[in-house]
Amino acid sequence: MLDSLKKLPLKYQPNTNDEETGLEVDMIVNEYKGSPQKIAIEVNGVFHYPRNSEEPLGKDVVKKKTLERLGYKVMVIPYFQWYILEDSQKHKFLQDVLENVIIK
Repeated sequence: MLDSLKKLPLKYQPNTNDEETGLEVDMIVNEYKGSPQKIAIEVNGVFHYPRNSEEPLGKDVVKKKTLERLGYKVMVIPYFQWYILEDSQKHKFLQDVLENVIIK
C-alpha cells in the first residue's frame, strides 16, 4: 500500500498517534494536492472484522467516530476491497477514495 500512496500528491505520517487522544492511526494525511488536510487513513485487516462479516468490530466503529469528532475525515481501507485489486488498480483506488473523503 505504501508504494501506491507514495505516487499520490500528499504529505502523510505513517503509524502515528493523534496528539489529543493518543489513538494510534495507520496514517495521518496533513496535505493533499498542496492543500492542508486532516485525514486519518485506517488499513483494516482480517482482525478488524468478525468472522465471515464485512461489518467492522465495535472498537473500530468507536475509533472512527472519535476521530471524526476530532475533525478528521476518516478513510477506511478494508482488506477485502484491497486484495481483490490488481496492482495496476491500487493507485487509482486510493486516489478515488481520497477524493471522495475530501468532498464529504
